[in-house]
Amino acid sequence: WTITGSTPQAIYPLDPLYGFLPDTTSSNWEPYGIDRAYQEPPVSADGPFPLLVFSPGWGFEPWGHTSIGTRLASHGFVVAVLYHQGDCWWSWEPCDHVAVSAFNRPLDVSFALTDLLERNQTQGDLLSGAIRPDQVAAGGWSLGGYAAMALAGGDDSVCDTLYGAFPEDPPAWTCAPALVDPRIQVIVSLDGSNQLLHFDELARITVPAMGLGEEWSMLALDPGFASWQARQHAAFSGHPAYRVDVFNTAHISFSDFCTAFTFTTASV
Repeated sequence: WTITGSTPQAIYPLDPLYGFLPDTTSSNWEPYGIDRAYQEPPVSADGPFPLLVFSPGWGFEPWGHTSIGTRLASHGFVVAVLYHQGDCWWSWEPCDHVAVSAFNRPLDVSFALTDLLERNQTQGDLLSGAIRPDQVAAGGWSLGGYAAMALAGGDDSVCDTLYGAFPEDPPAWTCAPALVDPRIQVIVSLDGSNQLLHFDELARITVPAMGLGEEWSMLALDPGFASWQARQHAAFSGHPAYRVDVFNTAHISFSDFCTAFTFTTASV
């Protein structure tokens, strides 16, 4: 991006749909270690750039992954971190069943990708000519990681792995497939919910993939998840397929959860 002394700092809405809370700015988040960012600066002449469409975890908000967006953008990526309606971070937001969120997430990513690529081809748009359509990655944390995997390999029936996992059964209409989006050339999963996909569905992922997650000794504390990282890595069929186990981490370590919780609790 092209930055001057008059470029305004980035704006991060805390409540973009309902507007009950004021917007925040880059300077509000920088004391927590978030990189400085700017609002709608002109695209650098060094472009076009690879694109990452990133889906947050279930019940989490886009500003909870600001560190990923700002850091990757500073290294030559266009990054879109999505807001998923129905995830109820705030008490006044609706709370969808996890099956509904899982069903909607891949659709949201594909919808956002279509919009971004259209803007990339629109003369005069901020993103005009900024994106390389042949270098598109889908990424996400937790349920967002599931979305990236489903977009790369598909899910024959979104609901089928969720019976018995929650007090209420998934809505019947979520027992439908999540389809592959062929525009996705790479996926990056941060402690992604691969347990929602069967092994053979994971094996249909043939694009290059990177799975970052908790290391084995932490996962082994819950026997049901001891093979979480190993399972997806064994299944992925694409090359390269990287497995990164991060020492001394928990699930929330792959987000800005602690920063977001501390900041928003102090702000409300």
